Amino acid sequence: MKNSVLIMASFLMSLASYAQGDGPVASVCKTDIERFCSDKQHVAKEVRACLETKKAEISKECLQVLENTGPGSGMGKGRKK
Repeated sequence: MKNSVLIMASFLMSLASYAQGDGPVASVCKTDIERFCSDKQHVAKEVRACLETKKAEISKECLQVLENTGPGSGMGKGRKK
């Protein structure tokens, strides 16, 4: 029983962390997310999609992490040339 409670607590903490977003975009783009995409969730790529639509307005650091991570031209491989 005690182990079940610990496992459940660990799972819930992990789920909360995922929902809040703890990847490179969430950490580097925190200010931009608060400014431009505060109504979006860190699930189903909502935040990334929002930031992608604001590329002309977001910080250089956030733009760089968007271009170097995630789906499409990113995936940690940098810009396509």
